[in-house]
Amino acid sequence: MIKGDFKSEVKQVLINLNGVLKGGGSSLQQAIKLTVFLTDLSHFAQVNEIFNDFFPDNPPARSAVQVSALPMNARIEIDAVGHVK
Repeated sequence: MIKGDFKSEVKQVLINLNGVLKGGGSSLQQAIKLTVFLTDLSHFAQVNEIFNDFFPDNPPARSAVQVSALPMNARIEIDAVGHVK
């Protein structure tokens, strides 16, 4: 878990998610739908900045939900559906 800079936390979540997707035969680039859970929706603009770096072309469908808390005091969690060829 990364603490401190929110953008670093977003990047690490996406890196971890890519590893999980690859373990299942997919990847972030093959993601179909992402659900972003945030404890503070005011961070959404920062999430968009990082997403633009990870998904410069053809980003997956995405929704964002504000939640009161996440495990381990995380500020962001992302759920993904990936396509497997």
